[in-house]
Amino acid sequence: MGLSLTELKQGAGYRVEPTEEGFAILKSERDDAGAFDQLVREVLSSAGREFVALPRQDAGAGYDGVFILPFD
Repeated sequence: MGLSLTELKQGAGYRVEPTEEGFAILKSERDDAGAFDQLVREVLSSAGREFVALPRQDAGAGYDGVFILPFD
């Protein structure tokens, strides 16, 4: 089972910032890059029924954030 929109909004273990269209999950300097990349992959695989997920890569070819756009 994938991650729900509610779970993502809670921000357990990552930084969540509101945007006009939804919210962003952003990597902080304290976050483990590999663990954050795995989180983004989980978010991407969970997208579809409740939300669209748009990942953003950093200069090192890892992820530094993912934008979540709810369907409602």
